Amino acid sequence: MNNVKPLSGNPDNLPVILIHGLASSRYDWVYLEPALKSAGYRTYSIDLLGHGSGARPASINDYHYQCLSDDFINWVDHLKLGQPPILVGHSLGAYLALDYALRKVSAVRGLVLISPFYSQKQLPMLMRFFYKVPFLGAAGMGLAPQWLIQLGIENDHVDGQSLTPKAQRQMALDTKRASPRVLYFPRSLPDLTPELSKIKLTSLVIWGEKDPTLNPHSYLPLVNALPSAQGHSIGAIGHQPHLGKSEIVNNLTLKFLDDINDHTMKPAALPDSA
Repeated sequence: MNNVKPLSGNPDNLPVILIHGLASSRYDWVYLEPALKSAGYRTYSIDLLGHGSGARPASINDYHYQCLSDDFINWVDHLKLGQPPILVGHSLGAYLALDYALRKVSAVRGLVLISPFYSQKQLPMLMRFFYKVPFLGAAGMGLAPQWLIQLGIENDHVDGQSLTPKAQRQMALDTKRASPRVLYFPRSLPDLTPELSKIKLTSLVIWGEKDPTLNPHSYLPLVNALPSAQGHSIGAIGHQPHLGKSEIVNNLTLKFLDDINDHTMKPAALPDSA
């Protein structure tokens, strides 16, 4: 079982589960988590299978989305929350949030999806190729020293200018801490596009307009496909808006949660730029 990190919020308020992205860790929530705690939410974060302090299966066959999803569901069940949580996910974590909502339709209160991954078609062609032959990327990830990974983060034309040096170092460390085999997960992820209309949960989708990892034009179709979603694009940031533009993301998320608490959320708002 993965480590559980509960926060000491008001137990009468909504539980919020935070799910990080590929080759990352619970550090993803270094800015959002304290904001949620201050607002009194019961918050839980996870190191996914193969990531951070999470379990590292010995068999390569376990680095499949079904194993990842089952492990996450078992972890949530172990929490015994007592009421449906809000799921907050970034990238691969957003995929797991959508997958969970499809598999346990009555067990979720709402979704916050940050730079969400839901289809292989969102990926640049080169990245699609590498995910089809993940042993190449896994070999490179295993051999690359942390300083080289951090240099790549620093040289990113968008996020590298927005992330603090501490965040860049932590992202590089998380990449090295993760099992290189986590790069096998993406190739096994089914396209969720045909299933999105079934997710009628109140949802918030947040993305960066300069995302180099997933096509930023793919997020509005997701907003439109989800029956009760609103979207917000953020300028001058790439794939990590929750780290590079944390104040904006925190404010959007807290307002969304307040609206859910007050039962005043209106569906299907059009995206805007911040």
